[in-house]
Amino acid sequence: MKLKASYADLIDLTDSSEDFLPTAASKRSLSRNSSSSNYVITKVVDIEIGKREIDSLSGHNCLNDAIIEAFMKTFCDGKKVFVLSVVLATKIYEHGSINKLRRNFTGYQYVAGPVFIKNSGPKLNHWNLLFVSLETNEVTFIDPFEASKDKCEKVRLNWTNFCKTRDDLKEKTWTISKYSFDHSKQIDGYSCGVFVCYFFEQLVTNKPELLKQIGPLDKYRNYIKSKIMKCKEL
Repeated sequence: MKLKASYADLIDLTDSSEDFLPTAASKRSLSRNSSSSNYVITKVVDIEIGKREIDSLSGHNCLNDAIIEAFMKTFCDGKKVFVLSVVLATKIYEHGSINKLRRNFTGYQYVAGPVFIKNSGPKLNHWNLLFVSLETNEVTFIDPFEASKDKCEKVRLNWTNFCKTRDDLKEKTWTISKYSFDHSKQIDGYSCGVFVCYFFEQLVTNKPELLKQIGPLDKYRNYIKSKIMKCKEL
């Protein structure tokens, strides 16, 4: 799957509410009956996207895991990036222990996924990004509000612990990327998922200098929608 359109190419698109609690996107099966309130509109690899997910890309709605993971998977080209589900990425963030991930990462450039932090302070539920370069051995953890150095170090240690259980990664030494701190900051209470998608795109396309230039969020929401809809298979 090769999708060449960029944010700049699609910035003039027009747009079309869903809570952003994780929905176990890759395991969910939506109704294909058009009378359903959340019938399937498109599918990206193994993730079905329903009407409510697409509608969440308008206004001030929060994004759920299906939208974020599907968007990330539109950038999978050969073995460039392995996208972790929110369940796996959050487990690595929390304690670095995963028993079910058997994929060999040899040949991949990056491993990335959305991290879901429930009841995170006054803003309650909150999306973060885990992004690891297997080429530079750098761990990037981005909290759209801003992550502390202590939190990023915790993530680095937990990723290191995860790698120690794997033959393909156990010999590597990991450092914290400067991009964990050098990025645009979220100032509202509902756009964290949009920021996570944007940060992921800039890192996976090797344009980290753009991490501080997110621009109008409504236009980036339109771009996310367009990228996902270009994968329409139904």
